[in-house]
Amino acid sequence: MKKVFCSLAFWLGAATLCAQQVLSLEDCLTLALGHDRNLRMAEARSDAAAHTHAAARTNYLPKFALRAGYMRSGDEISLLSSAQRGALSGIGSSLLVGAGSVLQQLVSAHPELAPLAPELAGALQPVGQGLDAAGRRIADAFRTDTRNVAGGVVTLVQPLYAGGKIKAYDRITAALEEVAADKRQIAENALRLDVETAYWRVVSVAAKRRLAESYVEALEKFSADMRRAVEEGMATRSEELSVNVRAGEAGIALLRADNGLRLARMALLDLLGLDMDTPVVLADEGSDGLLAAAAATDSVSPGDGAGRPELAALGRAVRIADEKINVERSAFLPRVALEAGYLLTNPSLKNGFENKFRGTWAVGATLSMPLWEWGEGRHKVRAARAEARAARLEAEEAADKIRLQIRACRFRLDEARGRMTQAARLKARADENLRMARFGHREGVITAADLLAAHTAWLDARAEAIDAAAEAAAARAALRHAEGLQ
Repeated sequence: MKKVFCSLAFWLGAATLCAQQVLSLEDCLTLALGHDRNLRMAEARSDAAAHTHAAARTNYLPKFALRAGYMRSGDEISLLSSAQRGALSGIGSSLLVGAGSVLQQLVSAHPELAPLAPELAGALQPVGQGLDAAGRRIADAFRTDTRNVAGGVVTLVQPLYAGGKIKAYDRITAALEEVAADKRQIAENALRLDVETAYWRVVSVAAKRRLAESYVEALEKFSADMRRAVEEGMATRSEELSVNVRAGEAGIALLRADNGLRLARMALLDLLGLDMDTPVVLADEGSDGLLAAAAATDSVSPGDGAGRPELAALGRAVRIADEKINVERSAFLPRVALEAGYLLTNPSLKNGFENKFRGTWAVGATLSMPLWEWGEGRHKVRAARAEARAARLEAEEAADKIRLQIRACRFRLDEARGRMTQAARLKARADENLRMARFGHREGVITAADLLAAHTAWLDARAEAIDAAAEAAAARAALRHAEGLQ
């Protein structure tokens, strides 16, 4: 939902930019969050981790599978040999032959029965034919007709115990989902810091540009005064040239300030995803914007960095490493599963050999467990434990570095505050010095060179005040980022 909101805010902001033209810091952050590709990649990875976790949770549920197949073979499987099939097919004829021999022996022993022999042989003839037909049917019944075999099976497998592997994977993927969210937050915090730094850089460069412009105007007025003074014989040509040279240098400085401001704006626009030629004005580019941001450094609340997503991600990495120990151990523990299935084949054996699809079901349980693997499981578990120790050490090292970073940022902010205090005093003295120098020059007791020196001191003092305020604003942003207070 946050992704959709940022994207919507980005396009709405881009659509109204031409009409609004003025961007606050929050506007810039909204535009950057909707544009940044790294942030969108982190969001995509977070979505992937969520789906991976959902997939891991399906391992608790039974799995259904369907398999089907067809096979054509050149010869069928025969349960009877050729001699056996021939014997069955001629069983009646063989019986008649045997009966004829017996009848001949009987007639030889009892000649008086000779007239009955033809009648008896004629009566046995249908019996023999019937037995031959029955034998053929029996031989045909033993045909398997396995040249065309088709079958299918539907199976169900429900894990009952997997050595803790399923639960371990569930916890691992849940932690990975949280890590992906942490990485997205890390990317967002880094982007916020970059945008805020670029924003105040534009504000400070714009302030310096206004300062350079006012300095050029002051020197141009001074140059005009010197021209009139030379015409009236109250100043020398050399003094006028000195003022003109300084005015030319101020013009070059103003040109450099324009270029610097253009480059600073381009860097900010690149972060916002806007065209480099987009005319924008920042809300804090006024004369009081930078001072207000610098004054806000007094309201920074202290933090210990416990909310940093980096620490949260490393803590979850430790959890993942611990769960990997369980995964490695589970590979060498017994696994029990409930299995059920329904088998359908053609030919079928349920009612003899039939060229029909007939099926049957089966239910059972399986148990598997490795018996001897030459210490493989022990070594894998020990390796996983070593990885877990390394993950803990990495988390501890990161915590120490974050504490050091916080101390450095606090020192930087304190230094910036002290610099602001000194710059304010220097600025007041430079203002007073310039006022006295102008008064003395009008009275003729101060030379043009001294007045130019006072102008330079005034310019340097104001530039120092701008740099100090910009440094304080940047230090405040860096401290809030280090403390996890975005």
